[in-house]
Amino acid sequence: MSRRMLTLTPLLGILLVCGSSAGLPPRHFVASPVSSTALRLNPGVNNCTERFFNQQVDHFSAAIPPGRPDGTYAQRYFTCLEDGWTPGDPVFFYCGNEANVELYVNASGLMWESAPGMKAKLVFAEHRYFGQSQLYGYKQNLQFLSSEQALADFATLISHLKGEWKAEHSPVIGFGGSYGGMLASWLRLKYPATIVGAIAGSAPILSFMGQTPAYDSGSFAKIVTLDASVDGGSPQACAPNVRASWPLIFELGKNQTGQDELNRIFKLCDNSKIGSSSAAYGRFLAAVIFRLHVNGILPLPFELHIKWQGTFAGLSDASSLQSTRNASGW
Repeated sequence: MSRRMLTLTPLLGILLVCGSSAGLPPRHFVASPVSSTALRLNPGVNNCTERFFNQQVDHFSAAIPPGRPDGTYAQRYFTCLEDGWTPGDPVFFYCGNEANVELYVNASGLMWESAPGMKAKLVFAEHRYFGQSQLYGYKQNLQFLSSEQALADFATLISHLKGEWKAEHSPVIGFGGSYGGMLASWLRLKYPATIVGAIAGSAPILSFMGQTPAYDSGSFAKIVTLDASVDGGSPQACAPNVRASWPLIFELGKNQTGQDELNRIFKLCDNSKIGSSSAAYGRFLAAVIFRLHVNGILPLPFELHIKWQGTFAGLSDASSLQSTRNASGW
């Protein structure tokens, strides 16, 4: 093994614990002591109840779309931590995004950790057109796939559940990550009587072109860098270690021998093998970003498994990736 590879291997070991906050105050908490029963309930669909609710296909038209006589579809949702909950207690509502909602039930640690101390029930709602919330008969009619329709789904479901549970006075807090965080924030803005607040993790709410002031394209990288700093709850060496790894990653990614070594170090699956310098950089950057954000909407000790496909952010070569890194301060 070359000296360069020997240098990289321990560095990667340090980066694996980069998101750890050992010796520092935790970044998440519960409001009061958690019972031993609550601690035994691990996040997952096995500790929840799967339910379905008939939603309108189109919330904004009186016409019934062709395909089903009643113009509805079955939206899936999960309810969790229901034992001991009484009307008036809070409800934590996850605004499902572009995937099977079971992924978020299994991984959204912040909700699971905070709920027992606040006596909150959890609800995870699935986004239309994803998972089992399919608009049968409307699959090719993508005009019904929009954030506006999804927000109306969530608002309607919350209203239904509060009526079913006789919980008109139960405060509902919206949760979400990435696009789901955008939905949670927009739900609070668009339906202020439905939820009393929203917690959005890594949600690019203002990431749209043509805004005034203009969108800062380096803002996401700056936030991730803050997460890797002492102020963000990481060890002091975290950000410097990440920065020091870039030239090593680029160098190893230039040839097949180095790429094979990176595949071994990262233990990548066969369908995710590194085969170019841009792939080497992209996969590593993705791993670091998601490992750091696991302390946010998905805090430790729950693991987040990443399946990387394609090149990073649509960039096709190492020079473009290098320019992106320089521009964002990484």
